[in-house]
Amino acid sequence: MEALYQLFTVVVLAAGCLLGIRKGITGQLGSLLGCIFGYCGAVVLWRDLAGWIADTWPASASTPPMPMFLPSVLAVAVIYGGLYLVMSCLGPALRVITLPLGKGPLNKIVGAVWGVMKWAMLLSLFFNVLIGRDHDSPLMTAVRHNDGNIATGVMLIAPAITGTPDCEDLAYAIQLMEAQLFDRNHQHRSIVE
Repeated sequence: MEALYQLFTVVVLAAGCLLGIRKGITGQLGSLLGCIFGYCGAVVLWRDLAGWIADTWPASASTPPMPMFLPSVLAVAVIYGGLYLVMSCLGPALRVITLPLGKGPLNKIVGAVWGVMKWAMLLSLFFNVLIGRDHDSPLMTAVRHNDGNIATGVMLIAPAITGTPDCEDLAYAIQLMEAQLFDRNHQHRSIVE
């Protein structure tokens, strides 16, 4: 199952590259503005929205190892996604304005790079929400392997940009919780013997 996430990541990033080449950077100015405003909004507002999500939906903040992981990731996803969608609506108007500039190989190359970056950020948000909901998912197993796979690398993008806890922090917290549980069970067994 882990291999499917790796394959899915590679396919999405390759599709982002191909779409970026086809549109060029001038065809993606709306999404560029959406990512910029989404990033700025997420960095400024995620803590407040995470607290509100934790108060409104207490089940999201009741996971044992890191109680605020899921509300934090959801807050970033909502803010970033909302601002991204609103600003992306300006894309057609910006495309008309920049239509004369949209020719040439540099436009295509920068568009390909931007397409990969844009889809990597969206995948990062999606994967972090998935591991926030289910700590025993195959994605979390891939993080615990710590072998440098592409899905783990993509998962680290959004938390690194916005300053939220990342999947490695969650894996460490889970490992620490399991070690404490093992230690308690081991101490209890030696007392009984």
